[in-house]
Amino acid sequence: MFTRVLILVALVWCLCPFLPLLPFPFEYFYAAAALCLLFSFRYKLSLYGAVVFFALGLGIWQLDLISQTQLPPGAENKIWQGEVKVQHINKAAQGDYAQVQAQIIAATPGTLDLPGKIISLGWPKAGQLQQGQHWNISIKLRRLQGLLNEDSINFTALNLSKNISLNGQVQTHPAPVQRDAPSSFIDRLQTHFKQTLTQTQSAEYTRFYLALALGDTSGLTAQDWQVLQKTGTVHLMAISGFQIGLMASLGFLFGVLLAKPACLLLNRHITLQHWPSRYLPAGLSLLFASFYTYLANFSLPAERAWVACILINGIWLLGLRTSLLHLWLLCFVIALLCHPLAPLNTGFWLSYCAVAALLYLGSKKNRKNLAHQTVEAQWIITLALTIPQLALNIPLSTTGFIANIIIAPWISVVITPLVFILLSLSLAVDTAVGFIALDKAYFIAWWSLEKISLLPATLWWPSHALTLWDYVLASLASLLLLLPRCLGFFYLGAVLMWLALLCPRQKNTGAELRVFDAGQGLAVLIKTTHHTVLFDTGPSFSSRFNAGTHILSPYLIAQGIHDIDIFISRDNAEHAGGLRGLKQFNWGTLTTGEPLAEHPNAQLCHQGLHGQWDFIQWEVIAPVSGIEDYSRSCALKLTIGSRSIYLFGDISSAQQRALLKQIADYSAYIVLAPGQGAKNQHVKALAEQLKPRYVVFSNGVHNRYHHPHTSAVTTYQQLGTQSLVTAQLGALQWYWPNEDAEPQLTTQWPLQQKYWYPIHATNKPAHD
Repeated sequence: MFTRVLILVALVWCLCPFLPLLPFPFEYFYAAAALCLLFSFRYKLSLYGAVVFFALGLGIWQLDLISQTQLPPGAENKIWQGEVKVQHINKAAQGDYAQVQAQIIAATPGTLDLPGKIISLGWPKAGQLQQGQHWNISIKLRRLQGLLNEDSINFTALNLSKNISLNGQVQTHPAPVQRDAPSSFIDRLQTHFKQTLTQTQSAEYTRFYLALALGDTSGLTAQDWQVLQKTGTVHLMAISGFQIGLMASLGFLFGVLLAKPACLLLNRHITLQHWPSRYLPAGLSLLFASFYTYLANFSLPAERAWVACILINGIWLLGLRTSLLHLWLLCFVIALLCHPLAPLNTGFWLSYCAVAALLYLGSKKNRKNLAHQTVEAQWIITLALTIPQLALNIPLSTTGFIANIIIAPWISVVITPLVFILLSLSLAVDTAVGFIALDKAYFIAWWSLEKISLLPATLWWPSHALTLWDYVLASLASLLLLLPRCLGFFYLGAVLMWLALLCPRQKNTGAELRVFDAGQGLAVLIKTTHHTVLFDTGPSFSSRFNAGTHILSPYLIAQGIHDIDIFISRDNAEHAGGLRGLKQFNWGTLTTGEPLAEHPNAQLCHQGLHGQWDFIQWEVIAPVSGIEDYSRSCALKLTIGSRSIYLFGDISSAQQRALLKQIADYSAYIVLAPGQGAKNQHVKALAEQLKPRYVVFSNGVHNRYHHPHTSAVTTYQQLGTQSLVTAQLGALQWYWPNEDAEPQLTTQWPLQQKYWYPIHATNKPAHD
């Protein structure tokens, strides 16, 4: 019964974050739970009903508290002044702009009181910013509001799962002032470790040591992540259960070694002489694990492993006996209790699935040698993580099986402990020579991973969009493949897995036009039966985050797309920033309005270039020859039946005026606003000539350019055009079942409304 209760609670709390907006308060669920308890003495199922309703009420109550911790609607865009402590820094791809995570320490009297809250800040001129510093700053407050795209990361959910409650923009007037505040012990220790690593002669692999020891992955480059993804070893570069377990095991070992002399010292006290052997190993294990979790700033993966250490050592201290299943379920439920939005985090599912696979392996009576056990363990983990990875739109590494058998043990068993030992010794002696020697050992691992990543077809995902039945069939196949081979279900499992993931499917014969919610940037997808084309790839937000990796790739993978053609309107971070995040796809043609430094062989866009994507006719209408200005932005005209669609990109006003003499359309269907609605790129005469049914403004919420401008919005309103702003509606999709059909328009908002989600932007998009 205890197992069933835990499973019910876990299922309910996993589903809570995905609930839609509810029209009634959570207290009703408590009333339903009490009503079920009244009948539990007569009907056994009523007890389970009481558990479900009580868990649902508690889960919704927690989510309600999370929504209340966010910025009140009335405080939107207000100026807050006070002291903050810098926690994490993500530098922008260009310039000295940074996205900073900080904790609010104190507020200036007369401003909104937000003590202890975590805020995500846009910080200009952040060149001298360092972790642990205290600053007096002035912030324009904003509510959390992420990008809304199908099958992509929901950044509002991601921020909330990290306890970030609000956004803000640091103001330059008055300028931020650094405070002389005493650093905490952990800050001083982290600073010492980082200085120890950066000041040694082994600068080449310092970024990896910081990731292994402190979970600081800010130094890893995009190329590093690509190597790790292709080899299936991303999990090695994050504070995970292994590091926490390693520290806990080290503490337990010290406790065992110290227990015997401690027992000898207490041999005169009969009641106390056995205490050290029972309590000292578990106590030191908890101490080591807690200290390291604190050193890792209680990141979610570290905290999950820490909870498991507390449970295991608590069971040891109390002398209790419990099954591995109960222990796993308890860890799962406690993690959900501490972080109600944990199911929205991809690492949550992958880590618990991996642990479940290892527990399954540990429950088997295996008399094979170590090599066989290692291969079997990797096989079980690979099989257990296949379905969750595909469900989370993460491509599978075809070389991960080999890399994790050969390289992962070397990094986990040799490199990571040596990093811990050398950092600990650095508190007393100079360890520069030790890190130089460690570089030689790490070179073997990283050189091997780089060579493995160069193999062809290192990433794989299905060539069709998976349905619910595909996931059910693949899950059943995974269970059959995990059963003992002697039962004879292995080949049936292989056939079912082929039917779910590899069996060819009939392709959709319609056409789709999708404008992604890419923030202050542009990314458009044109998809037909045999073609997938991207017009711009969205912005690059920082050195580690770009629209190609975090917005476009998950959607393309979920749709089973491998081959793409790309049009880049111009070489600009808002239009070509996501290009580097699409390298895992097969590029057919790359056409650009302006030369790309990283792709010198790209075809240049020129007026008159045309073609056909199934029943979509396309033509390049800009840049207009003979017009010289700051931008050679490419612009496309699509024709579907009798409807015309204009994708203007970042076309200049001079180019637009030249187009006035060439465009004969007076009833366009969709127009992508030039320059995302910028005032200096809005030509009223062109809008009046096209008279579109829809105009799309692809903008970020509260963008610093104040796009779209009032003049652009007003012009289209006067024409009777329906304005669609991605900052308000999320991604926009038009779907044509066939060439002559009326297209169907859908938006991501309100499709993605959730109970925990803040009210989406409803203010006027225009700014003066």
